[in-house]
Amino acid sequence: MGEFKVIIADDEENVRYLLIDLIKSFHLGIEIAGQAGGGEEAMKLCQSLKPDLLISDIRMPGLDGIHLLEELNQINPGIICIFVSAYTDFEYAKAAIENGARGYILKPVQPEEMYQLLKSVKAEWLQKQKHRQKMKRMETEIRKLKAEFVAAEMPVDESGYSRVIRKALNYIEDHYHEDISLESISEVVFLNKNYSTFPA
Repeated sequence: MGEFKVIIADDEENVRYLLIDLIKSFHLGIEIAGQAGGGEEAMKLCQSLKPDLLISDIRMPGLDGIHLLEELNQINPGIICIFVSAYTDFEYAKAAIENGARGYILKPVQPEEMYQLLKSVKAEWLQKQKHRQKMKRMETEIRKLKAEFVAAEMPVDESGYSRVIRKALNYIEDHYHEDISLESISEVVFLNKNYSTFPA
């Protein structure tokens, strides 16, 4: 399934190492992919290492945390961001939320608060990974079904799919987050369990 990777960005070196030590002590299976002392450096690391999570200070020299997240949302919209800041200013928190930040933790960082947030974030990431794997398996089965239709010379539309396959694809898209199976898809598109009958 791959490692859950994090990059830490803060212009204070002692804060970066504190966060690294904390994350390692949590034993949540989070890999420290890199660290950066400023926004521009963090951007380069995110582009090259493609982390799943960014933990960033808000105020940094050059590119600050908010603008860093704005730019990352353009190139990696799936990245999760947690801000760590010494500032309680409402405008900072508002801007963080508007840009999709997953959390906003005030310095000094409380270990339990960080642990609970990272635990939640990692659980959500694992769930998404499972869904992606399930979708890949479904796509493989759909390709097999399509091949059977082609072999049986069933009518297909301009995209190369029969009406049944198109219906199955639509069902998967609409029920992506549910516990769907090939059997449940077959029931929806009126195929029997052995796929021996295929309505046109």
